[in-house]
Amino acid sequence: MFRRPPKHTPVNIAQEKFDTILGPQTEVTGDIRVSESIRIDGRLAGNVSTDAGGHVTVVVGAHGVVVGNVTARRVAVAGRVQGSIEALEEVELHSGSVVEGDVTCASISIAHGAQVMGRMTASHERPLTTPVDNLTPAIAGRKKVELVA
Repeated sequence: MFRRPPKHTPVNIAQEKFDTILGPQTEVTGDIRVSESIRIDGRLAGNVSTDAGGHVTVVVGAHGVVVGNVTARRVAVAGRVQGSIEALEEVELHSGSVVEGDVTCASISIAHGAQVMGRMTASHERPLTTPVDNLTPAIAGRKKVELVA
């Protein structure tokens, strides 16, 4: 009778394939540029960036800390990021995560208990793979949501 809308399926951290993992006892100082997905469970004092065309996911685990900016196609945070996050597609902020910086993405998922201290901008103004003529007017129009903390 009553149907629930389909749930947004978050980046399943357990099923994601990571080519690079910074373990919980690892501390790195310096910028990291990756072309494959990375999981950070330790501490990184530096920026994380990716190749422009890559399908890279950056995950900051529950005990992970990044002091620097994170730029990737998808970003999931369960730990702490002290810097800006920029994702071409989506950002997921899990319960208990803390972000001290601006977040810019196409879509965002924020769990109860996540904290953001900065400006959040979710914009659907990314390049479309389907021609605009084939989309309904509601989808083809630009949508922008800006939340300011």
